[in-house]
Parts: sequence; C-alpha cells; structure tokens
Amino acid sequence: MSIGVVNSQFTPQSKIYLLKGLEIDAMNNTFWGAFDTPEKQFNFFINNYDHIVFENYTYQRKDGTVVVDGSYDDLRLYNYMIYRNGDTGNKSKWIYCFITSLGYLNDNATSISFETDVIQTWRFEIEKNFLPSFIAYEHRPQWYIDKNIDNRRRPCINTQHENVELGTDLVSTNQAIVNPMQNYSFAVIGMTCDFAGNDSYSSGQAGTPSPVNYYIFPFSKHNGNDVKTMRNGVSGNSYTTLTGLSVTLDHIRKNEKLVGKCVSIMVTDSIPGLKVVDGVLSVVSNHFNGVHEGDIDCLKILSGTMNNMYFNNDDEYPVYDLGSSIEAFIGYNRNSKLYSYPYSYLMISNNNGVNKIFKNELWNDPYDIKFVMVGNPSSSKINIIPKNYKTYDEIGRSTLINMDNSFESSYELSIPIINDTTAMLMQSSRNSMNVGLSNIRRSNETASAIASATGNAMSAQTALQNNLNLSTVGRNTNLASSLNDLHNKSNMINTSIGAIGGLSGGIASALTGNIGGAVGSLVGAGLGIGQTAMQNQINTKQTNLQNANALANANAQASANTQSTAISNQLRELTTRYQNNTNIQNAIDTYNAKIHDAQATADSIVTGSNDLMRILSLDLNTLVIYAYKPTDEYLERLNKVWDMRGYATNVIDYPNLHSKASWNYIQTVKCNISGDGIDPSDLEKIKRVFDNGVTLWHSRNIGDYSRSNGERYNMLEIDKFGNYKDKKVH
Repeated sequence: MSIGVVNSQFTPQSKIYLLKGLEIDAMNNTFWGAFDTPEKQFNFFINNYDHIVFENYTYQRKDGTVVVDGSYDDLRLYNYMIYRNGDTGNKSKWIYCFITSLGYLNDNATSISFETDVIQTWRFEIEKNFLPSFIAYEHRPQWYIDKNIDNRRRPCINTQHENVELGTDLVSTNQAIVNPMQNYSFAVIGMTCDFAGNDSYSSGQAGTPSPVNYYIFPFSKHNGNDVKTMRNGVSGNSYTTLTGLSVTLDHIRKNEKLVGKCVSIMVTDSIPGLKVVDGVLSVVSNHFNGVHEGDIDCLKILSGTMNNMYFNNDDEYPVYDLGSSIEAFIGYNRNSKLYSYPYSYLMISNNNGVNKIFKNELWNDPYDIKFVMVGNPSSSKINIIPKNYKTYDEIGRSTLINMDNSFESSYELSIPIINDTTAMLMQSSRNSMNVGLSNIRRSNETASAIASATGNAMSAQTALQNNLNLSTVGRNTNLASSLNDLHNKSNMINTSIGAIGGLSGGIASALTGNIGGAVGSLVGAGLGIGQTAMQNQINTKQTNLQNANALANANAQASANTQSTAISNQLRELTTRYQNNTNIQNAIDTYNAKIHDAQATADSIVTGSNDLMRILSLDLNTLVIYAYKPTDEYLERLNKVWDMRGYATNVIDYPNLHSKASWNYIQTVKCNISGDGIDPSDLEKIKRVFDNGVTLWHSRNIGDYSRSNGERYNMLEIDKFGNYKDKKVH
C-alpha cells in the first residue's frame, strides 16, 4: 500500500507496519531472547504476526499520530506499529511502538496514536549499556558445579526473604535414623573401689582427678543382652573379653566387697574411642585398658583426656553419614531455592520434644552431610556435632570447635543400683556379730571357771568344817564322859565304904558283872586298893561307850555332809553346762535371725533409673533426621511464583536478561543504564520499566508459564550463590 500524506518540502521515505495481536505491553511483558540481532528482531515481528505495510509516508515524529488509509473497522484490532523514516543513517532504525488509540476520520481514513516501545526500540542498546544495578528480583542461575570437588550438580544458595506465605506447618518428606553405633549402648559403672574391693585411689580418669573408678560394659539396646567381646583396633583378630553386664550387676548387688560401693550406672550411646567398624564394636583409641579385677573382666577408662582442641582427628568418634545429597533427601524440585531455609531444612529430633534445625545452605557441601557423635562416660548426654557446617576451614582444629552448633540430647539415663540387704548386713555386721559370739563364749568360759572354783572352795570349806566339828565333838564327848565316869565311880565307892566300911559283895558282884570281873580280883587286895580299881573300871567302861556313840554320830554326820557336797557339785556342774549351751544357742539363733530377716527384707534401691525403661523400650534415644518442606499446596504456590518472577535477590550485579530458556524476569531498584546511543527521554522510561519489573520472553509464547523454562548457562561458570564468575550481562 503506497498511500500516505505527502509533504512537498520532503521526499516521503517513512515505512510503517501495523501488526495485529501482539501480547507485549508497555511495562510488564516484552520480547528479548527470541532474537539476537536487529535484523532478526524485525523479522521475528513480521514473520509471526499479521501486518499491513504503509510506504512513502512523511517523517514520523516520536510518540505522535499518523493517518493511514483504511477503515476504522478494518484496523481496530491492530495494536502495534513499527516504522522507520529512511533507509540510511539514524533514519534506518526501526522504531517499535504501541498503538494507544485509533480514531475514525472517514470511511477510508483512520488516525493512529502511538507511543514508542522503548524496550524493543532500544533492545540491543539496553543490553550493551546495562550497568551493575541493585536487583530486587530476577531469574538467577539455580545450579552450579564445583569442579574442585566433583562434577555433581549442586543447588545455588539464595536465602533472601520472599514475600510468599509458607503456611502454618511444613511437613516431613523423608526421615533417616542416626544410628552409627548400630544398636550398641554402654553402661558406665562408677565405683568407689575397684572390682576386687580395694578402696585405694590409683589415678584420675579421662583427664580428671576423680576418686571414682569408671568401667565400661557394652550391651545391646535392642534386647538388653550382654556384649562380651570388643575388637582391639579397626581390624585384626585381637579382642578384649568382658564379663557380661548382667553378671557384673549381680556382683554389685550381692558381693559383700562391692555392695554399697557403686555410686552410678550411666547409660550412653557414645564414648570417644569406641565405635562400630565394619559392623564390629571396636576399641579404636588408647583411652581404655582391659583389666581383670576380682571376678570381673572389664574395660577401664584411663587417665588421659579424650579430646584435644588442637587435634583435628575425628577417627575416634562415631560418625553418621546421611549418604545422600540435600537435594535427594528432601526431594527433587525444579526451583533450587526450595533447598534454602525457611523453605526446607533438616531437623534432628529425639522424638521427645527436643529438636534442632540445620539449614541446608550452611553445609560446605550438600553432598557431604555428616554428624559426629560425642559423649562422655559421666553423662548420658550426647552432642551430635555437624561436620563442615557453618565453617569453611576445620584444618588443625578439633571437631568440638563446632559444638555450639550441635544438637544435645537432654536425657540423663541411669540403671538402678540395687543393694542386696543380706550382703549389706553381712558386710556391715559380720565383724560385730562374730565378736558378739566370741564374747559370749568367753563370758561363758569365765563363768564356768568361776563356778568351778567356787564349788571347789565350798567343798573344801565344808570338809574343813566337818573335820573341825568332828574333832570338837570328839574332844567334848571324851571330856564329858571321863568326868561323868569319874564322878559316878567316886560316888559309888564312897557310898559303899560309908555304909559298911568297905565294898559289899552285891556291889562288887554287880561291878564285876558290868566291868567284866575286874572287881573280884581287887577285893582281897585291901580295902583301899580294891575300891579304887573298881571305881576306875566303871569309869573307863562308861567313857568307852560314850566315845563309841559319839564317834558313830560324828562319822554319820561327816558322811552325810560329803554326800550333800557331791550332790551340790553335780547340780552346779549340770546347771553351768546347760546355761552355757543355752547362751551360745541363743547367740547363734539371734545371728541367724538377723540373716533371715535380711533375706526376707526387700533389696534396697540406692538410685533409681529415671526414664530408662521408657526411653530404651521405645528407642527414644535413637535420633532421627527429618527432611521438612512446605505442603503440596504451598509448594505449588512457591513454584509458580518462582517460575514467573524468579527469586528475591537484593544484590548489586549485572542483570540476567536471557539466562532461561523461555523467559526471564527482572526487577531493579534505581536501574543503572548508560545513555550511549539511547534517546535520553526514552532512557528514563526504560529504567522505570526495569524498576517496575518486566518479563523478558525468549519466544512468541508470552504468558504461557506452562512451557519448560530450563537453564541457559554452563554450570561450571556459576558460583555457589548463583553468580556468574564472569561479571557481565548474561
């Protein structure tokens, strides 16, 4: 079509194209990466949209009005205009415009008002002149490869706040059990003596001058069974043999040397120097020594400290390796920002209310997620220390340097300490009860000796008294008899002589008969002699009779006294023996009664076990790592927002104008673009477009967010924060 307005002063050279159905607008959507030269740009528009061309028009002034041939009804659906004012110089530049309105002039003429599309008009000048600007939002590279580590893809880190709701709760999409000890656990027994019962202090333990001896006994927390062997080192056939925990606990309960000497039995899942290597529980440090004490084979803690802050070696600690990348553990997602906090994170939990969050972006390598388990023999608490987390250089430093970022289990677990009352009684009362028996025996022996000596003394005294009485009675009897006989004879003789002047025959005959004929022999001897002899015989006879009688009485009394003494002695002896036996039996019965009472008394629990049974039976001391991310509802919202306009960036950098396959969004704050080759009045509009936010489309499909929008860059050229290493417009 060649119709136009002719000005006789100038040769009409302007060429105008009207295009129908363009989806772009002045501020929100425009074409960008669909072409890479001005020629391809022009051809893109002409080849993809219905158009009408008007040639030989007068010079078109910027943002003006042009009148073209054609009815209003035929042209009303055209919304875009391209023109140029000549074929050479600056006139040859195609100017792209939005049709702002159409006016009816007559049936064959229509006025068209237009406004310059500053983005398309200066498309290539903008890209050339873009300077580092504060970028609020844009589609940034999402993945990078660190060739210094390996060739695996990693999500770029972006932690800038997004004004997008996450919902009230994130959900766990994956879980992993932190169990580097493979269900082994340790009972650490604290004793004030060794297992031989010796109370002497030998040396400190684990770097402390503790007077308590600590011994380690492994067991299976799966079923509580004893573990009786531990390998020495990470390989080989050298093993330390241990007495089972059950036997040891029985010794502590019943052994008289050990009862009351146990002060603590802690349960812990991790002790530096003890770890599982290739499925075998192993002693991998020199912190311990296998010893035999009393009847117990045990693992004893030595004096050296278990960690040195200047010793960067965690080979002695149990280490848990997640075994997968953050990306795989949380779940694959097309927007890598999902792997940054707060959109997803890892959380370690003891499943009893104690949790700790680990932000994915703070790991040095998202493929190297490891936790070091650090415990101590005196406590059940375990510190789960992240390795290579929130730190860039751990060379020359202990893993414990990072303990402030660790998760600490809050449990203090202990096994009850039970004292057998019988063993306690035997231990505390054996000496006193034995001394009591000895004292009773000694007292009985002393009493028996005293009783025997008393009996002998009494017998001697009785015999002495009997002899004294006997001799006294004999002497008294003899004396009385002699005096009486003398008196009688004297009276008789005197009476006879006084009557007849001599002894009569009758008296003499009587005396003779009584005395035995002695008087007859004296009669003829003279009166005086005969009388005296007879009197003497009479007196003698009476004395003898009296003496014999007194003697018999005395002998009978003496015999009775002797028999009485013998009976008393036998009774005393029997009584003493019975009493001795009774006292000893009473003491033995009392001794046995105490033992029976102790056996019948419930054993005493010295220390309780807090929550041990609940925690072990429910396996609550096994930690779990949870992967959290938004629910599907909010995840879909996030993806749609990130797909459309990229991430919050808040960085001063060159913009990414065509880093994506289908579209790029860019929003700046006080955009910086130099004015080289750009109309100054358009430059300010260009800056406003980028400050307000614009989507740069790389194909004709404007607004079609269902299309794939893959990455358009080499991941080796990107750093971990999504920046191009080569600083320029991309």
